[in-house]
Amino acid sequence: QQRLFSVQVFELHRLIK
Repeated sequence: QQRLFSVQVFELHRLIK
């Protein structure tokens, strides 16, 4: 269940960009 966290982090980075 750690993949979900990775996905959230990825989305967050995209939003910041």
